[in-house]
Amino acid sequence: MRDALNVLIVTVGGLGLIRRAPGTWGSVPPAALALAFMLSRAPTRATLAALVVVGVLTSALCVRLTPWAERRFGRADPRQIVLDEVAGQALALIPVALMAPASVGATVAGVLAAFALFRIFDIAKFGLIDTAQRLPRGLGVLMDDLVAGAAAGGLVWVGWKVIG
Repeated sequence: MRDALNVLIVTVGGLGLIRRAPGTWGSVPPAALALAFMLSRAPTRATLAALVVVGVLTSALCVRLTPWAERRFGRADPRQIVLDEVAGQALALIPVALMAPASVGATVAGVLAAFALFRIFDIAKFGLIDTAQRLPRGLGVLMDDLVAGAAAGGLVWVGWKVIG
C-alpha cells in the first residue's frame, strides 16, 4: 500500500508514467493551477500562495522520496519522478503571478511562456542547471529543476518588462 502511494506521489498521480515526455506532463499541473487562479481573477496573493505551497511541498517530497524512487525504478534520477518538474514549474510561474496580467490573452501568454521556457531550460540543462543536477541524491534531482524554473521565470519577467 505504501509503495503504491509513493508511486502516485513521485509520479504526480501517474503523469510520470506516461511514456512520452513525462517531464512535460509533470509540468502541466502547476501551469493549470496558475492559469485557473489568474483567469478566475483570484487575488495575486492567493495565486502566489498556491504556487509557493505547491513548490515547497513538492520540493520536500521530492528530496524525501527520491532515494526510494531510485531504488524502486532501478536507476538514478528516473524519468518517472516528476515532483521536481512540478516544483520548478511553480517557481517559473511566480513572476507571471506577480505581473498580474490584465487581459486573458496576456495571462495565457505569460503562463505559456513560463511553461515553454521552463521545459527548454530543464531539457537543455544550460550551465548552472547542469551543475545543480550533479548534487547528491534527491537534492540534485530537484535543484536542476529549481534553477531551470528560476531562469525561466527571470526571463519571463525581463521579457515582460521589455515588451509590456
